[in-house]
Amino acid sequence: IADDVRLLSARVLATSNREEVITALVECLSCEEPELRREAAISIGRIATHSADTPALQHTLGPLLTQLELGDEKMRHACTRTLAKLGQTEAFSHLLNALEDKANGVRIEAVNSLVELSAALAEEHHTETVSPAHILTRVLACLDDPANGVRLAAARGAATLLSQVDRKEFEKNVLENIIATACTNNGSQTREMGRILKNINIEASIDMLLQQLDTLQNSSERRFVIELLEEILVSENSSLYLV
Repeated sequence: IADDVRLLSARVLATSNREEVITALVECLSCEEPELRREAAISIGRIATHSADTPALQHTLGPLLTQLELGDEKMRHACTRTLAKLGQTEAFSHLLNALEDKANGVRIEAVNSLVELSAALAEEHHTETVSPAHILTRVLACLDDPANGVRLAAARGAATLLSQVDRKEFEKNVLENIIATACTNNGSQTREMGRILKNINIEASIDMLLQQLDTLQNSSERRFVIELLEEILVSENSSLYLV
């Protein structure tokens, strides 16, 4: 019962931004109970979401990074998500390292957190530590990840990051990489990838796919490209512009 009460307390504390509350949550990060440590990390992230300018949050970075390094999978996942909420540039290198985590869920969260943190800092013009272009390059590399969820997160993340870089310089590369990924793993993600291509640039995506269709000899690869075209061209009422 005592452990349940402490867990509930950690959740309730997330609604406050008082310094003593944050101090208590930081102390919980060092507790022996794994669930309490995880709940404390989540609560710190929630406080950062509604009260990002709270000075005491600056003292949470070190303990969170320690848990990201030493914690179990659930803890690493929670810390990765919370680091994005804190909006501190020091988190970038650790989130980049998390892209290599052995757990699929942590790698997915690392991609999402890098995109979120990059967007937040770009709005404040704090991009001198790690440029959005570098983040985009690292996220694009995740399109080769063996896990479907990581590849999908990377494609969505790359599409979002295009708004933070010189679009003319990077868009073609992003489209090419997403198309290449969609045509691997037996085309298991062609529909999802097609929707992402559609959101980036419909005309450019269609041009690239039609060019590929003219050169591909393998029937399976042609089928994947056709599925991408169908997904891009499908209208809201599920009819096709291209027949």
